[in-house]
Amino acid sequence: MYRSLLTLVLVFIATACATIPPGERAAIREELDANAEEMLAQLTEKIPRFSEKLEESVGYLAGSVSGVKGPLAGGGYGRAVLVDRELETRSYLDITRLDVGAGLGTGKVRAFVLFQNRALMEGFARGVRQPMLRAASVAGESSEYAVQQGDGYLIFLAAEKGAALTATAALVKAR
Repeated sequence: MYRSLLTLVLVFIATACATIPPGERAAIREELDANAEEMLAQLTEKIPRFSEKLEESVGYLAGSVSGVKGPLAGGGYGRAVLVDRELETRSYLDITRLDVGAGLGTGKVRAFVLFQNRALMEGFARGVRQPMLRAASVAGESSEYAVQQGDGYLIFLAAEKGAALTATAALVKAR
């Protein structure tokens, strides 16, 4: 059983690091920028004091991650735009997530991360894996955002589609 779990993890890691094909970059980047603007508008409308937190941040990441969770392991892949508010730059990233823990499900979530710490944001952009503890219950679609606060960041998550019930430790990496 552990051998199959290890195989699943190694296959996921080997196949998870994709890049945007050159011929599709402009269209994908436009879509990511439009999704980020939509999320900004939704969060400003729905979350009290979101505008203040945005102004205090050094930058933000906005994107979507699709994932699958089996009984012991799972993972996800998505794309996002990382906006450095101080330097006024944008980076387009592939996001991978590896989950270990209990749960079952599949789905897609919209994620918006406000970085309050420059070193954390830059480390994420360089591909430093960020450990997270996650518990989630997702069903269907939702325009409501769940909020998680970490040391130096705030994460806002909304289900796009799917169903899942999980309690996992996750490693999230951008590339």
